Order: sequence, then C-alpha cells, then structure tokens
Amino acid sequence: MYTTPRHVVATDGPVVGSTLAGSTIAATAADRAWAGLHRARLGNPPDAIAAAEDRVFRLYLPLARALASELFGGTAAAPVEVEWAAELALAKAVLGWSGEDGRGFEAYARATITDRLRRQAPSPGHQRATAARLTSTMLPTGGVQRGR
Repeated sequence: MYTTPRHVVATDGPVVGSTLAGSTIAATAADRAWAGLHRARLGNPPDAIAAAEDRVFRLYLPLARALASELFGGTAAAPVEVEWAAELALAKAVLGWSGEDGRGFEAYARATITDRLRRQAPSPGHQRATAARLTSTMLPTGGVQRGR
C-alpha cells in the first residue's frame, strides 16, 4: 500500500503501515483489474480494452499524483501541468505494459512517470491543483459573481 495525499494505492511491493484488511482489499482490486485487462486484450473490441485499461489507470492514478506532488515537496498538490504530465506518463505505462498481470507494473510506472516529470518544467505563473484554485471562482456571500 502506498499512501498519497489523496488516496491509498495498491503496490506490488511489501505493504508498509497498513492494515491487513486494507491491503487485501487493494490487492484484490488490483488483481481483478489486471485480470480484466488481460482478458480484454485477448481479442475483445477496442471499447472493452479501453474500459479495462481505464480501470487499471484509475487504480494507479493516486500514485501518479503522489509522484507529481513529491516533485514539489510532497505537502501541496503539484501544479496542474505537472499532474497532467504524470497522468500522461501513467497512461503510456498502462498502454505499453505487455505483462499478463500487474506484477512489476508499479516499478515500471514509477520509472515512466518519474522520467517524464524530470523533463516537465512548470510554466512561470503555474497554478496549483488545490481547493484554493477552485474556490477562487466561487460566488461571494452576496450571491453576485464578480468579473474575472
């Protein structure tokens, strides 16, 4: 298990600091997702393969976001474009994985994401993907939205 600022992610390594029940649930979810992807890739239509790839992608999405956050000190969410780069690298890792199951995938995904993040430089006035950015567009207490 790998704890991120947002979620808990199944890993293929030893479980550190988690409960046995939590690790079993995460491992079972990961096993099911990988088995589904393997079955889908055995001659199913493209939409079935894409749905299975999406399930695997979503399972490891918190890992990608955590790696992006770690690049910026680990306490705040990463800039939006850095999170996007991490997500893109994760998508490429899922699409490029040829294994029948997920054994070894986390290490492969980490390497793919980390390599992409090292090449990603945030733009000069980057925005952080936090609640602060989302609340900046909310209506003031009077119910009237001010111009931006």
